[in-house]
Amino acid sequence: MNSTELGDLWDRLTGTQSAPEQWLVVVTAALALIAVVPNPIWRLARNTITIAHEGGHG
Repeated sequence: MNSTELGDLWDRLTGTQSAPEQWLVVVTAALALIAVVPNPIWRLARNTITIAHEGGHG
């Protein structure tokens, strides 16, 4: 791995991205509320959400 590749890797690791569009934030928030507010849906969704969250750490 040469210095150019290391520089590119560092830029990817520490870089930022633009903010998502407002509609995407609103839709994501609405879907999250739908998944967690009603207790019967949350009881089914919580394991899947937890597994997906923990997979993001991998």
